[in-house]
Amino acid sequence: MSDDEVERDSAPVGDVVVEAEAEGDEDWSPFDEIQEDFKPGPVVKVTAADGLPTYAPPLHDESDIPVLSPDTLTCMGDFSKFVLRGIFGDVVAEFDPADVERSPSGRWRASKRAVMEKMSLELQRVRQYGEAHELPVHPDDEQLLTQLLGGVNPGMAVNHAWIEVFPVRPPCRHYARQLTQFELNAQAKVMLRVCAARRTTEGAFMSLRDRAMWACELREPHAESSALLDDFDTAKMQEGARREHVPIFSQEPGIFGGEHGGK
Repeated sequence: MSDDEVERDSAPVGDVVVEAEAEGDEDWSPFDEIQEDFKPGPVVKVTAADGLPTYAPPLHDESDIPVLSPDTLTCMGDFSKFVLRGIFGDVVAEFDPADVERSPSGRWRASKRAVMEKMSLELQRVRQYGEAHELPVHPDDEQLLTQLLGGVNPGMAVNHAWIEVFPVRPPCRHYARQLTQFELNAQAKVMLRVCAARRTTEGAFMSLRDRAMWACELREPHAESSALLDDFDTAKMQEGARREHVPIFSQEPGIFGGEHGGK
């Protein structure tokens, strides 16, 4: 090969070296995870009666995405009814959603008259208990109600028309929702659901999207989900106690060693 041919076939080092991409993606978008998480499974085919392959019918019609509800996402609040709780957290009165309204500050409230009607039996029970144990009980119903609920609802002492009530299960303080436009289609809307108490490896809030969250000990205020976590731990401990260790190779003589095995 002549020197001219070698020079013609060669190239400078700078033209063939590919620079490595810089760490970190400056163009990261929260919508990227929607595309990354979409991993379609393999198409299942079976042999039809005529001997030709055809698509297999699905094993079930149910989606692998659970139906969104307060039962499948413990972060959500349950607004099916509203309650008043005593100093120990027990429910002392319940209200239908139609009997409450939202104040300009965003809190839920019921009229003091409705609360007095719901609490009439409770006030009567408190008076009977006070008389039986010789305890001082205020004779006025409104004053007694303020005495019973003032510790957990301080605003009722200064507001004589309304009393704050609460959903039977308030939303988690770390649960945040955002309704925004889809990145590539301004006319389409997408709901972003995130947990502000957990972060991904990139430092972003953990996205909940359509996944189920059955129980969470990070929830504030605490929801009654400890039983699910305890049952799961108990089941795993029972499985571990019943675990059997099966050797990879047989221990019988003559197989891979022993009296008659090997040389």
